[in-house]
Amino acid sequence: MRHANAAAFSPGGSDANRPLSAKGIEAAGRAGHVLKTRGVTPAKILTSPKLRAVQTAEILAEILGATTEKTPELGGAANILEVWNFIKNLAAEGKNIVAIGHNPDISGLVTALVNAHISLNPAEFAVVRFSDDFKTAELEPINPL
Repeated sequence: MRHANAAAFSPGGSDANRPLSAKGIEAAGRAGHVLKTRGVTPAKILTSPKLRAVQTAEILAEILGATTEKTPELGGAANILEVWNFIKNLAAEGKNIVAIGHNPDISGLVTALVNAHISLNPAEFAVVRFSDDFKTAELEPINPL
């Protein structure tokens, strides 16, 4: 999932500290309810340590009854293969997860996994299901928020 809409500026001027906008808070809540309606029950919500992603994760966690964990691998400018291996290791333990990050990384990850160009807007998610051996991935339709 891409984090929800953020404010244009942070009070301190740091990009990492930009909070969600009012529109972002609302969109994150809608996304959480759509995930819940689809039966997505993550064991954990992994999130970029940047404030807008953390706030998105917290809103989803409340709706989905999951815990959150900040992970630098989702903070942006990461190697897609490293992010994939990190997520795959958790999924291999039989855990369903939600990963919240930033573009272009999060869209690039989904694109690589399903072998189709995907560009996620703020608060959009892609549900990707993997084969047991992780050799194939299937994309469910993206939610229209």
